[in-house]
Amino acid sequence: MSNRSVEDIVLSAFRMIGELRRGEVPDQGQINEAFDIMNNMIGAFSMSSLFIPYEKKINFNLTAGSNQYIFTSVPQPIGPPPPPGSPVIIGSNQIIMLNYVNLEFLGNPGSIVYPIRVISKSEFYETIRIKALTSIPVYCFLTIERLQSIVQFYPTPNINYPVEIKAKVTLDYLTRFTDITALPPFYFKFLIFALARELISYYPSGNWTPQAENEFIEMRKLVQGADEWNCSIKVDKTLNFSNQFYYYAASGILIV
Repeated sequence: MSNRSVEDIVLSAFRMIGELRRGEVPDQGQINEAFDIMNNMIGAFSMSSLFIPYEKKINFNLTAGSNQYIFTSVPQPIGPPPPPGSPVIIGSNQIIMLNYVNLEFLGNPGSIVYPIRVISKSEFYETIRIKALTSIPVYCFLTIERLQSIVQFYPTPNINYPVEIKAKVTLDYLTRFTDITALPPFYFKFLIFALARELISYYPSGNWTPQAENEFIEMRKLVQGADEWNCSIKVDKTLNFSNQFYYYAASGILIV
């Protein structure tokens, strides 16, 4: 499949309402207006917890002494470096689901990859643990906020470890050539309909039929119902001795 950008959605939406014929392109004013409308539309979707997800790998380094990592595309103010132990900002689309989190030990002759167990917030906060334990991270969990996502690790990293995250991230602020090739086809079609529906307020058109409105409503219902809820029961390690990933001594030393 060839690469697709957000501009493909803009062109398709303009053609859908009859503002452009095939082969025509919008002028710069129309493009800027369409992107403003789309970003406002996606912001409104996010406020109602309607996310447009696609999968992405994110590579970064854990920082010794910091257990919280904030994933956001919101520009950060320029200032002095944060004090040690403060949350670390990772420039990224907002994460809405963690598929896997792998920690890597660099060595010779080869590196060792340790999977970090992704747990829920309730599993973490309802479990007996050593506060401020510093060692090799074994668990992590995700917190989703309005403009950012926070991945918290436990124990707090004792050194800087390379980490790879495979996650579902959400489209947030879009630029003209944002690559959305990984966006599932259904969401691509939904964004075309959603943008076309918004554009008719600016470019009145008889091309938006009751049938198109009904199709948009049905697609929105499907998107809203597509949230992935994990209903499996995850038993705490304290109660599940037959399925342990790692063992810890009281000092926090990893025993394998």
